[in-house]
Amino acid sequence: MKSKRSNKILITFFALLLVMHCSKETPVQPEKTITEKLQQCLNNIRESYHVKGASACVIIPGEEIWLGMSGISYGAVPISSDMVFCGGSVTKSYMGALILQLAEEGVLSLEDSLYEWLPVFPHIDSTITIRQLLNHSSGLFDYNEHPTIWSTIGADLTRHWSPEEIITSFISNPYCSPGTEFHYSNTGYVLLGMIVETATGSNVSVQLRNRFFTPLQLNYTFLASEEVVTVDFAHGWFDLNNDGVLDDVVNIPLTAFHSLTWTAGDIVCSAADLAKWTKALLEGEIFSPSSLDQMLTFSFPPQTDMYTGYGLGLGQLGPFFVRDAQAFGHAGDWFGYAAVMVYLPESGVSYAVMINEVDADCLGSISNEFIDIIENYLSSE
Repeated sequence: MKSKRSNKILITFFALLLVMHCSKETPVQPEKTITEKLQQCLNNIRESYHVKGASACVIIPGEEIWLGMSGISYGAVPISSDMVFCGGSVTKSYMGALILQLAEEGVLSLEDSLYEWLPVFPHIDSTITIRQLLNHSSGLFDYNEHPTIWSTIGADLTRHWSPEEIITSFISNPYCSPGTEFHYSNTGYVLLGMIVETATGSNVSVQLRNRFFTPLQLNYTFLASEEVVTVDFAHGWFDLNNDGVLDDVVNIPLTAFHSLTWTAGDIVCSAADLAKWTKALLEGEIFSPSSLDQMLTFSFPPQTDMYTGYGLGLGQLGPFFVRDAQAFGHAGDWFGYAAVMVYLPESGVSYAVMINEVDADCLGSISNEFIDIIENYLSSE
């Protein structure tokens, strides 16, 4: 039998081992890198909104470009970085840039009135200027709000709608007199496309490709209503018959939808191309500083949480996308897709997020979280 002294020594020994074990520090988990945080954000928010797929690109000066993908295109096919999405109204940034370049070249003036370039159309005041079309102060009725447009389009999805047909079939009385108020109007950007064709004698897609897509090596960017998309398309998802189930829009003819949006919203691109475009546009690669200043002059600021100011094809983004950060860019959605392009002037960061559903809340949540991750990263450097 062991003595009491032996037992006491044994107990002390085990107690010492226990203390030594408990005193060991818990291993510190390594801090996630910014790319890991961005990817986790993209995954978590997309999944929380039950959105099919997402693609994103972040360009931080001096850093390697980050590409993020999450979810699926369709079936078991994952989103890949070279898939293109419909950008919707981000198209307006390209059209604003195109018009400003033509103005710099003396081909047209932002103060030109419609009657100098186009025939007279019903419900369209021919004294409206090009500048008023660009900054949505034309007062023109937005054809997307016409009560019969979707039933008419849906009756023949294979039909190609000309710009003239759009603005004579789906335009009602104007919202207000030109130059008095801000009213977002896709109609103005269709008219801008018509002006470009008249002024240059060529298709808008030719102008965009020769001026922007090719020089900037935006090899995954197209004006889909005029060009053949030669790369993989992420499948878009939309509830076609209001039964609560999302349908794959690639399985239906899309000619009518592409031609309907044209120069108001038919740019198709990858997230990487959209981020590169954002950087080039806001960092003076497209035109002179004075033209960029005009683009970012907010004469008729809309009081919404998406935009706190709107210039010439580009907006000052509001808290819906960027909390309280100063940021320029544009958002858009299209039949089964949504996108946002963002530039942070203080840091020179550009990023783009594209999803294959129309879910503004998901898009806004991802963008806001990206802002936090990027600002925290930059402040810790």
